[in-house]
Amino acid sequence: MNTRRIPLPLLAFALPALALPLGVGLASLWVLRVPPQPIATAPAETVTPATKEERIYLPLVTPITVSLPGDGPRLKIEIGVAIRAEGGYALLTRLKERPEAVQSGLAETVLRTAEDLGPEASTEDLRAAVPKALRAAMNQRLEDLDEDRAVLEVLITGWARAE
Repeated sequence: MNTRRIPLPLLAFALPALALPLGVGLASLWVLRVPPQPIATAPAETVTPATKEERIYLPLVTPITVSLPGDGPRLKIEIGVAIRAEGGYALLTRLKERPEAVQSGLAETVLRTAEDLGPEASTEDLRAAVPKALRAAMNQRLEDLDEDRAVLEVLITGWARAE
């Protein structure tokens, strides 16, 4: 009589390999059978949607490169601006013709902001303060060029720091 026994390691592998998929299948059928719980609805409030101005986003090609005062690091800041869509395309073409007209004083603005923050401020503090200062400087420069104050927002798209 030839009695072959199934080795124990093979049995230890085969039973869980067959039982686990069967268990997952049965559990998923049980979950699908249970009715979903109703979601409590919050009282509806009348919220007026905030009206944002239509914007055109324009990346500025020339980065701002600045060496911070003292023994501070050297920064290379790439920015983009959001300008008003109304009249923005005409301003966009003028900016493409002479981008240095608006970008000329931006490095000085970054330096002035760093000096205003003081030597104890970190570069993260400077990064948080720079967009507001650049927006004000660019709008002032546009006003000096007899343009509208069209810059709505300055976005930092790149921030590289070299010691």
